[in-house]
Amino acid sequence: ERSNRIFREEFYARSDLQAESLGTFRAELKHAVDKYNSYRPHFSLNGLTLFEYTNHILAAPLQSHFL
Repeated sequence: ERSNRIFREEFYARSDLQAESLGTFRAELKHAVDKYNSYRPHFSLNGLTLFEYTNHILAAPLQSHFL
């Protein structure tokens, strides 16, 4: 999947990633996930972040497909 490739290329391949403990590694990973969801625009979402796209969907009125 795309997110797996992005994390492999942008997080796990970082040469400066040297976590001293599992807790430090988890904090770094959480920061990377937050960046991916909140700040990184996605081409498939017309340049929106995942956070912006989700808020847009939740703000839209519900429509029935049965009418």
